[in-house]
Amino acid sequence: MKPPALLTRLLTRLFALLLALFALMPAAHAERFDYRLEPRQIADGVYVLVGLKEDFSFANGGNIVNTGFIIGAEGVIVIDTGSSRRYGEQMLAAIRRLTELPVVLTLNTHHHPDHFLGNQAFPASTLAALPETIAAIRSEGEAFNANMYRLNGDWMRDTEVVVPTRSLSPGRQRIGGRDVELLALGGHTAADLALVDHASGTVFAADLIFNGRAPTTPHADIPRWLAALDTLERLSAQRWVPGHGEVASDTTALQETRAWLGWLADTIGKAAEDGLDMSEVFATPIPPRFAGLALVEQEFQRSVAHLFPAAEQAALARSAEAQMQPADVVGRSFAALEFSAVRDALLDAIADQGIAAPVVSHFAEMLARTANDLGHRPDLYAHAEIFNFCSAAIAARLATEARAHIALCPLSIAVYALPEAPRTVILAYRPPAVDSAGGDAAKALLARIVARAASLLGQP
Repeated sequence: MKPPALLTRLLTRLFALLLALFALMPAAHAERFDYRLEPRQIADGVYVLVGLKEDFSFANGGNIVNTGFIIGAEGVIVIDTGSSRRYGEQMLAAIRRLTELPVVLTLNTHHHPDHFLGNQAFPASTLAALPETIAAIRSEGEAFNANMYRLNGDWMRDTEVVVPTRSLSPGRQRIGGRDVELLALGGHTAADLALVDHASGTVFAADLIFNGRAPTTPHADIPRWLAALDTLERLSAQRWVPGHGEVASDTTALQETRAWLGWLADTIGKAAEDGLDMSEVFATPIPPRFAGLALVEQEFQRSVAHLFPAAEQAALARSAEAQMQPADVVGRSFAALEFSAVRDALLDAIADQGIAAPVVSHFAEMLARTANDLGHRPDLYAHAEIFNFCSAAIAARLATEARAHIALCPLSIAVYALPEAPRTVILAYRPPAVDSAGGDAAKALLARIVARAASLLGQP
């Protein structure tokens, strides 16, 4: 029995409608994941894609970062590739709307995910970064990528980590027909690359500068970051491209970033010295001058979580050191470092003075072994070693002054950490208690060794 004609017509129309909907689905899917990247020309051949001043979300797909590119006479320089494969592909398409010149260099300014997860879209041979950034992408990239999938959902589909293979060195050079300069800095992360385009006076400062948004600090070293800002401020520039926020025509954004970092460091440091706990620091009011920064409350909370534990550890160590250290002992502490790193730096510093390898007394191990017999605590130190060494020239000088000065040799430097602050490592020594030229030379040698160790650890 045939269905009624009216039912047949309805079924036919319904089938046609379903076919039309299925045909439109890919287009709708593509529309949904469109970053709508519109390059903004800020100088001759210089373009910026300005991201949103937001956190990562399913709504924005990670489009919170500023990326850019420079078109030269011979090729294109790309500055950061965005937060996903889709972003990188759409960025490349935006470049292709303006030029068919080849991409000759693709920079990752640092290892945070919104700056390198678009690498798949660009020629692998052009991907480049500072050596420390390459190492960090290799070691942390997969974890970043997995987290971005959780934060941004299907925007991240098919995104894979592509590690740059070209290791950059700082300096002024001609790339793609442009006169550019690469600056190797740090502080926001272990390695932060800035680029200067000399023809236009444009500085791509990446995440060393935030404009109208509170800076992020998961890998921050604030003293080093402030030093990097000093370097950037000395540049002769007409415009500044921050990692987040609007392009600036002066150093206002740089000063804003500096002011926030200074307040943040002072606030966290004072809280640690005053013995506050983290919950009390979270309750610190934000000064009115920073109230207009996007995400200021969220980033302050995150920065406290990132930075307060090390500040608290350092304050505890300083307090313990002040209580324990005699007046005639010279000491220097190093916060947030492994014992082995400070120990190795001390060894290298002694070798740099042309002195033979020291004899090492494993003091903490000795105390642990004798604790049961002598009744003392086995854990007076988390780590403790004493380096004994002798400079032939200084030993001869001391002995020439007075043969009893044999008791002043060898010289020694202790390296130790306390159980309550195992990542604050202290170098300590007692200068020879003689007022003579030989004694002064010995004191100067000990001071040079400690200063050299500090330099090797990146601390002035």
